Amino acid sequence: MAWFILGLVAVGLAVGLAARPDWRARFRDALRHIQPWFVLALAVMVGGLLFDHSGVVFFVGLVALFLLAWVHEFTLLMRQGDDAFPGRFDKPIWALLLIVLPPVGVLAFWSYRQAHGSPAKVIDAAAYHELS
Repeated sequence: MAWFILGLVAVGLAVGLAARPDWRARFRDALRHIQPWFVLALAVMVGGLLFDHSGVVFFVGLVALFLLAWVHEFTLLMRQGDDAFPGRFDKPIWALLLIVLPPVGVLAFWSYRQAHGSPAKVIDAAAYHELS
């Protein structure tokens, strides 16, 4: 059954990419931003779904993907300067939300970044360590 679902997804993606040229460009751009550990975690999830019918490997892969997404969003937040946010206490509030309510915080900060574009000012780690 899982092979059938995986095949349907692959065929749907192939038909979409063949029929819509604008999808090809967006798909190419999306592939440039994929990190290798995301691909590894996704491969573990698909392998666990196909070969381990108890679902433990799939669940562990899902948790690993969530942890990677959380670390990615948290590091993006911490690398931004305080003046990248409109409010005075926005950065500490986002940090608190990411720490206290991780699933809600990750989705909320990701959607905030999508709505407001890329951060205006990201702190360069090397320059920061030179100043301290």
